[in-house]
Amino acid sequence: MSMEALTWARKQCVGNSRAKAVFMALADFASEDFCAFPSIAAVVEYTELDRKTIIKQIEFLIAAGFVVDTAERRGSTRQIPVYRLQSPERQKVTIGPAAAAEQFQSRNGSDIGTVPNDDDFSTNGTDLGTLKESQERNSSEGGTVPTLTGNSSNFDGKQSQVSQETVPSLGHGTPNNPIEPKGNPQRTGKRSAKAEKMAPGFDVFWEAYPRKQNKADAEKAWQKLAPTPELLAEILKAVGEQRAWPEWREAGGKYVPHAATWLNGQRWTDQAQPLGTETSEGEQSASGWWRSSSGVQGMADALGVVRKHAEEDWRFRVRVAKKAGEGLWRQEILADMLRTKNSAYPAVHEYFYGHPPEVMA
Repeated sequence: MSMEALTWARKQCVGNSRAKAVFMALADFASEDFCAFPSIAAVVEYTELDRKTIIKQIEFLIAAGFVVDTAERRGSTRQIPVYRLQSPERQKVTIGPAAAAEQFQSRNGSDIGTVPNDDDFSTNGTDLGTLKESQERNSSEGGTVPTLTGNSSNFDGKQSQVSQETVPSLGHGTPNNPIEPKGNPQRTGKRSAKAEKMAPGFDVFWEAYPRKQNKADAEKAWQKLAPTPELLAEILKAVGEQRAWPEWREAGGKYVPHAATWLNGQRWTDQAQPLGTETSEGEQSASGWWRSSSGVQGMADALGVVRKHAEEDWRFRVRVAKKAGEGLWRQEILADMLRTKNSAYPAVHEYFYGHPPEVMA
């Protein structure tokens, strides 16, 4: 634990109470270089927030510039992300992660990433896109575990049972047997590995996929695939199209492959067969996430799109549809705007496709 990181984080104005709680947890778990790699389970125990809320708030902190994913992974499975706390807009500070980051950069000779912004169709702000951070860091196999001395603060009564390792005698007549607190972020045991979060977007995919069997196998295949937002949009589009194929519609969907088989075989790349108007019907029968507020929010969470303060529903839906890529969702949104004579139709069309509509209705 770094008192400097904790003190600095306490003074930051995050603008979101839940995000601040997660931010304080990361700061409490951080080491001297302002880096932390707690498991989701550890942050759940620290904040008493649910798992989905914590994942969402970490994405919020990354988008807001308070946290950076260093691209390094720790733990026995090398899947626990290492986050670095930093000041938004990279301003210089005397005490805080900006100073620690400079020391870190001088030791490792690597650049510190920036936060890119996607284009926005409104003048009120920019879309918060996916952060790309490729910084490489040198580390030991199991991470740095702080040593507990006689001056260390006491942990609470909840402590995990850990095996005692043989430690060389320190000459004071007492062996050094540190005890880990429950959910220790530096722990690389099985509990942390099992607590790893599912790759984003699975819930949206599972809702769209017609065959609801062997979900556990599908989750494993999805975790292994770990699709990017662009690939997620491609997968959802392919599911919508393939639902119209004859072999998927015969015998009540008997010949639809299991989701895990479909994912492992990269079946979204299969060529569609000419079906006339049936393809449109198949797309219509897909999950239709863009038609409900909960569906839009689910897709936004999967793609990493953060809703702006007091943002109107239709504007939020348009931004999510832009991030999802080309698909039936864009066509329906534009058609609905024409039907309701929404004056923003030309601006939204240009936001989607880079040019205004050729024919105005």
